[in-house]
Amino acid sequence: MGNASGSTSAASFSQAQFGVATYGRSGSTVTVTTTRNHGLENNQVVYFTDDAGNSVALSTGVITVTSSTTFTATASASGTVTAGAACTLAPFVRTGAATTSGWYYINRNQWSTGLWAGKVGATLNFYQDDNSTLISSGADAIFEVAAIDPSYLRIRVTGTATGIGAFATVVATKANFDGGLTVYFQGSKEKTSSD
Repeated sequence: MGNASGSTSAASFSQAQFGVATYGRSGSTVTVTTTRNHGLENNQVVYFTDDAGNSVALSTGVITVTSSTTFTATASASGTVTAGAACTLAPFVRTGAATTSGWYYINRNQWSTGLWAGKVGATLNFYQDDNSTLISSGADAIFEVAAIDPSYLRIRVTGTATGIGAFATVVATKANFDGGLTVYFQGSKEKTSSD
């Protein structure tokens, strides 16, 4: 079947999925506001990058949803940032405290409902922005589609704790936000002489 969904650049993903995302910080509480309905739920774990130069980092990323366009999280340090500061949200949200699942969001311009129809149970491999570096290895590099949510252009993937941890580490870095990920149905990536 080849490439399942294309690559996802987080800057374009964040704006396409959530609209413009901004934040403010009061003490250790970070409040993120999106211009589109975010579809997030309490206790999910988000990966956030401060784009405004304020060096704000989330302590755990666990969120509390306060409205369809706003959520809060705890910063790793206290301080004040005026609301409206630029931020980027990653295309992967861990499912609460679960270490073996999470939602992977796909860019609006790369989503195909027909491609994902009937794919619950399908297995996937994710590659980093160079399209040759597999996220994790062996059994830890295999992720299963557990649910498909076309309303928010996302798929819920499950995997080993090591695999999901590696996935979260990759998407939690700004470099990988910019470069994106490429997803393939397991075994469908063409082999090249360097593979």
